Amino acid sequence: MFCKALAVGLGFGVAAVAGVAVGVLFSANALTIAAATRQRAKPALCEADLEEDAEGRILNWRSALRVIQQRGITPSLRERLWPILLGVFSPLSTSAEREAELRRLHARGAARRGGDGRGAAAAAFAEAHRIVVLDALRSDMRSCDRAFDPGADLECVPLAGFAEEDEEEGLLSDLMLVRHGAAEAAPESASPAPGAAPADYDGLWCSAQTRDALGALSPRHRLHVPRTLRLIRVLSAYAVHDPETGYCQGMADLASVVVQLVRDEALAFACFERVMRSARANFRHDERGIRQQLARLAAIVADTEQELYARLAALGAADCMFAYRMVVVLLRRELPLEEVLLVWEAAWAHAAARPGAADGVPLAPPPGLPRKPSPPAPDAEPPDFVLQFIAAAIRGQKREILTQCHGTDDVLRLFSRVQIDFWVTFVQAQKQYKAYSTGPSSLRAVS
Repeated sequence: MFCKALAVGLGFGVAAVAGVAVGVLFSANALTIAAATRQRAKPALCEADLEEDAEGRILNWRSALRVIQQRGITPSLRERLWPILLGVFSPLSTSAEREAELRRLHARGAARRGGDGRGAAAAAFAEAHRIVVLDALRSDMRSCDRAFDPGADLECVPLAGFAEEDEEEGLLSDLMLVRHGAAEAAPESASPAPGAAPADYDGLWCSAQTRDALGALSPRHRLHVPRTLRLIRVLSAYAVHDPETGYCQGMADLASVVVQLVRDEALAFACFERVMRSARANFRHDERGIRQQLARLAAIVADTEQELYARLAALGAADCMFAYRMVVVLLRRELPLEEVLLVWEAAWAHAAARPGAADGVPLAPPPGLPRKPSPPAPDAEPPDFVLQFIAAAIRGQKREILTQCHGTDDVLRLFSRVQIDFWVTFVQAQKQYKAYSTGPSSLRAVS
């Protein structure tokens, strides 16, 4: 009787059994859409939401993280808060301590640029640098509409093969590999002014190839030369900082966002290095890291949408290889920039809020503000929020997968041009993340 009433109340005028099925689906959709509408209307974290003491410490960082998880950060605050959110600076640091750390980052940057690489490691770096230049230019100019091919445009140039041999001869030092103590050894006077652009394109980091490539840009694109140059330098520095990973095409998609929002080059490098701490496994040359991520993604879909997962398995797509690009470049090519930033910020805020998460650079608690002991960490961390968002986006294509896909190629084509209903997907991802954080029994609520 209740079922019939529900069907009639929803205005479908169909048989009771059909009314139950459609009514439940409609109800779930309506709730999600209503939640998405409310979420969209909420403002992002702004200056007024932060409580700071006279020395610049953020006193309500935990509550700020909760706001960021739901609504992101207002654009005017991103350059200031990203280094804190990523752990470069501690939220408990004073303004003076952050300035001191920034000077140290500049000194490290000067040390990286101070050598004149030679030998086998220099040759490896030159090859990585060649691809960095080409990819950085493409990343700044390419449109978001591209044909999708798993693994396409992901050429890797590792430096790891040279690391052990060259370190014995000090050659990695000449290639400006950042070592502990390098910053202290570099004179403070060598530090460039914050946000200053390089005076020229000379040297190992700004090669003749860079100069020629930038010189060939159209007048419209020359407006972005300072930003593109910072991007090339940051990526080249990372290729040497992490010789095992080197450079892999696709990193520029991540770094270009950081460089665009964090204008200080040394600080941008530090932020990008933090982003890569969790993303670098996706760029392993044996693809073990990306396959593990895709397996986690498949597990989320199986946990939350069993019918959909069964259909993907029948189509030969249960390995989620169709989501390869989304996972590697963290949705950078699937979403507009502002939506990508909200997903990233929510992911970083969730990670920063986990019990035992690092507060950034090690600093003693300020007087009168003893740090509370962290509660014990859970037995298993929930899957990364970006993966939850991608899984929710896959669930959003359920109807198309069930009715329009007849093989793996159809699934690939669908996700090569996928249109993501952002706020509905974002709300669904939040529900999934909360369910995983609460426990396996809660997954029934989102399935």
